[in-house]
Amino acid sequence: MVKRIKTTIKRIILRPIKSLYWGFYGSTLRNPRITSPKGKILFVCKGNICRSPFAEHYTKKTFQEGWGYEAESVGLEVAKSLPSPSEAVVVAREFGVSLDEHKSKRLERKMFASFDLVFTMEARHFNFLRKKYPEFREKIFLLPLFDSEPATCFDSYSRYNIEDPYGQGQQAFRFCFLKISRCVKLLIKEHLTQ
Repeated sequence: MVKRIKTTIKRIILRPIKSLYWGFYGSTLRNPRITSPKGKILFVCKGNICRSPFAEHYTKKTFQEGWGYEAESVGLEVAKSLPSPSEAVVVAREFGVSLDEHKSKRLERKMFASFDLVFTMEARHFNFLRKKYPEFREKIFLLPLFDSEPATCFDSYSRYNIEDPYGQGQQAFRFCFLKISRCVKLLIKEHLTQ
């Protein structure tokens, strides 16, 4: 009974407040202009075991050699090198992506100099990196802003964040990877193949 009450409160009260907040706050988030015609792309998420490795390998699979970019991925909070969770590996295969051999890597300052474009999965990662590395602000982007299917007015959070599916079931990974695939396709089509 208590769990049902908490769920109802979340759905009726907290979700609309969260959406309203992200509707206003999110409208202040802007990506810089992409000016690099060719180069290296870095995808960043929290632990580099789910979202950013999928983005890296999906990009490599979809836009193979000859298109002028290389893709890699790292995490902000990587204490030790870990593989992708089994749910991520299974669902990634549905997209034709293999995460079987992936091992997480930590973001290091020196990497910024060797990458032309850095894409984050969440607004807080986007803001964190732009504050921590102000000299690289113009190469740091928020990947969800490239989504071809913007979130509904009741879910503004999803417009500016690709939620971490870690610890959830395969459906959460499927939803996450589908969103990343849409963002990568639009990014390449409209901004990197001109």
